[in-house]
Amino acid sequence: MRTTLKRALRADAGDVRYYRAPAPKRPSLLRRCLRVLLVLVLAALALALGAAGGVALWLDRSVQQLQAHTPAVKRAEKQLVQPKAGKPATALLLGVDKRLQTADRNTDTMMLVRADPRTKTISLLSIPRDLDVSLYCPGRPVTSGRINSAYERCGPKGVLDTIRHLTGLSVNYLALVDFRGFQQIVDRLGGIWMDVDRRYYNRNIGTPETNYANIDLQPGYQKLTGAEALAYVRYRHTDSDLYRLAREQAFVQAVKDQIARHFQPLKLPGLVNAITSNVEIGSKQGLSDRTMLGYAFFAAQLPPGHVVQTALTNVSEVVIGGADELAATPDAIRQAVRSFLHPRVVGAAKPARASKHARPPRPAARRPAAAVPAGVVADAATGAQLLRPFEPKAPFTLETPTVLPEGSTPSWGYASAPARVYEIASGHKAVRLVFGLPSGEYWGIEETDWSAAPILADRNTQIVRGGRTYTFYYHGSRLHMVVLHDRGATYWVVNTLLDGLSNQTMRAVAFGLRPLGV
Repeated sequence: MRTTLKRALRADAGDVRYYRAPAPKRPSLLRRCLRVLLVLVLAALALALGAAGGVALWLDRSVQQLQAHTPAVKRAEKQLVQPKAGKPATALLLGVDKRLQTADRNTDTMMLVRADPRTKTISLLSIPRDLDVSLYCPGRPVTSGRINSAYERCGPKGVLDTIRHLTGLSVNYLALVDFRGFQQIVDRLGGIWMDVDRRYYNRNIGTPETNYANIDLQPGYQKLTGAEALAYVRYRHTDSDLYRLAREQAFVQAVKDQIARHFQPLKLPGLVNAITSNVEIGSKQGLSDRTMLGYAFFAAQLPPGHVVQTALTNVSEVVIGGADELAATPDAIRQAVRSFLHPRVVGAAKPARASKHARPPRPAARRPAAAVPAGVVADAATGAQLLRPFEPKAPFTLETPTVLPEGSTPSWGYASAPARVYEIASGHKAVRLVFGLPSGEYWGIEETDWSAAPILADRNTQIVRGGRTYTFYYHGSRLHMVVLHDRGATYWVVNTLLDGLSNQTMRAVAFGLRPLGV
């Protein structure tokens, strides 16, 4: 067969024609890009599905680690009430102090937290640690003592029963926080921005007068480390327990704002690890991922001013068994609980609508001198005297108060003057004025060219008065801060820790600010 084939090929060699097979068509550039894009999308989808599964598993394990695991907390869960869907829920937060010198476990922090989805508010009610109350320990007769000793003497179950008899409130969740975790959580957040009302200083040298935690903080808005925040919140040695409670609530507000607006997702694993290692939460029917995420999103999306700080006021100092303690009447407790259940808030600021027919603002006309409002006195000299040395150092125009709350005097602290200039953020300066009141409280004025300060993000209302813009920041119905915006700088009038200055006084001081030397 091969021979025959060869002969046939030779015989027909003259008629053989050669063809070149056409080259396959190359896909267009667009089609190639679409293929690459499809591969990338499929790969990203696969990675996302895998990551989502991993995140879900990690979140589930994290929530499980928060569940009650100690026998005492598990027993206390029977005292809790299951919250109803869409209804307010109340948690009791206990800050446990595990001291190295003793086996005592005291609760330095005892705070009720209420989330109300109907009013979109979170209410905080701190219980003074030195408050003398009736203690309800399981299986034992009712006794009296400081409420911060209830955890050690009665356990978590007894604390819940004591709180229920004191306030008449049902509790849905019980959260225990070890103070070691307090510092870790702040550090995982990268620090916490807080406004420090005055100079805080102590160096423990072993004397009775200095035998408490070291602290060294200057007044002004600043970022605190975990150790600094812990020392600031727990401080109560030259003021009372009420100021300490106010610092605790201010810290809770600062943490909420930090997580809601300035949190970096890459820090989430470290933050969750710090929380799960130091927090234990008891609930009636256990925690779920959905429940925890629901509360987290609720807190993150609250309108400005809707974290309402409630205080137990009208307490009196008493001496019981030779120890200084606090006492509160039933009416005072009922009033605090009423404010806790029905918080008053001020609506958030609405951005002004621009109009194409709007005229440019007219220059501010000089108003005739108005009568000084009640509660303040005309005094332009004190502020000017404090600010004048810093005029060459500030890269912005300084504003001096022309009216002051009655009884205000410049506050001198340890190695600290009533006014100081400092670097508030990289490339930005700030000046702080500190004034003391006869009540022992402190208010201040902060002036800075840093317009991106986190505290400025949560304004409630805004007005233009005399050609100048003012924003208002409330704690519930109490005006905590008024900020003047002028020529690229901001000027904050900051109320006391207890919001001791009236709303009218706060406005009067802010409206009375004038450029230094004018």
